[in-house]
Amino acid sequence: MKHLYRFAVALIILGFVGTAVFLVLAPDIVPAHYNFAGEVDRMGSKYEYVLFPFVSAGLGIIFLLLAKQARIKKWGDCTWVEKIFLFTAIGEILLFHSMAGDAMWTAVHYLG
Repeated sequence: MKHLYRFAVALIILGFVGTAVFLVLAPDIVPAHYNFAGEVDRMGSKYEYVLFPFVSAGLGIIFLLLAKQARIKKWGDCTWVEKIFLFTAIGEILLFHSMAGDAMWTAVHYLG
């Protein structure tokens, strides 16, 4: 079970590293919002993308702490409750990282 905790923490760190790489490579002004047609309707600073890893890390840490509490306090059959929280943490982190990665990739390759 410890490998799942380590994997989640490694994903959180990877999100910050990926964002740091984006900040180095991206131009100062990048697309910040798209309308329903997929057209850019607002440009903004590349530093707005720093929000992604902090939100992901915050939610991931909450779920990791809940998993640890499930093990310590023996909530129900603690092994499956702990696993549910761990997989939720990993899934949430991967979801936010994929959204951030797509947004950053699009921002770096924007030609408008």
